[in-house]
Amino acid sequence: MRNQTNELTICNAVKDYHPIRFRYKDELHYREFNPHAVYYSPKDSSKVLAWGIQTKDESEPLKQPDFRRFEVSLIVNMSVLDRKFKPDYNFTVTAKEFRNGIICAINR
Repeated sequence: MRNQTNELTICNAVKDYHPIRFRYKDELHYREFNPHAVYYSPKDSSKVLAWGIQTKDESEPLKQPDFRRFEVSLIVNMSVLDRKFKPDYNFTVTAKEFRNGIICAINR
């Protein structure tokens, strides 16, 4: 089931280049994430995903930043952080991952 409140919050963060902090599903730890796009899943267009770079995972403090996708409806306790991130300039909206449609994406 879609969570349009989360979609709007993440899209606003995408537009303004703000990272988000959230818990995922029923996990207890928080993550920080630089969202680059919100889009329909290429495997199931009824699901909406957020794509970007996870910069922090409290459960794995030594883990390096990496590209990730998260199902938007499974994101809980989300907050938009009061700082900006630099987008990854290798990001492209023409990637196969986004073939079912993009709701919002960074503007480069």
